[in-house]
Amino acid sequence: GYVSAFATGECIRAINAVKLGMEQVDPEIDIYLTWLYTWLDPRLEDIAVRRLARYYDVQGIAQHTDSTAPQLAAAEEGIMGTGYNSDMLYTVGDSVLTSPVLIWADEYATLVQQVIDGDPQIETNSWKGYDHGTQRLSDFSPNVPAEARMQIE
Repeated sequence: GYVSAFATGECIRAINAVKLGMEQVDPEIDIYLTWLYTWLDPRLEDIAVRRLARYYDVQGIAQHTDSTAPQLAAAEEGIMGTGYNSDMLYTVGDSVLTSPVLIWADEYATLVQQVIDGDPQIETNSWKGYDHGTQRLSDFSPNVPAEARMQIE
């Protein structure tokens, strides 16, 4: 199951990435998607996960929303998941396999300095990727097999 905020390029790109990754393990996999139309609504995120678990029998939850609610609900439903935007392993527990974490501090500092300096050439692409240090994966849950860790790392 996948709980996502909005049908924007950012969210759709992430959904596609999850689907392509899952197809490497099971080419026949289905991903059930729920649009929430909000970045942060813990109650709605919780309800969406529980519906996906109970009515679609999803075996995992990925999210593109900002609270821990989807992973907390997934854990209570007995299913694994991947968090988003923060290291949810230590706030939710071992059911969170990993979380992509965005690191914007250096990017924001550069943008603010450019504004202070009066630089009119502010770059509009702030999605620079792993090689620029703007994102990382959190620690892996002990539930992630060693073979999977090696493939990811």
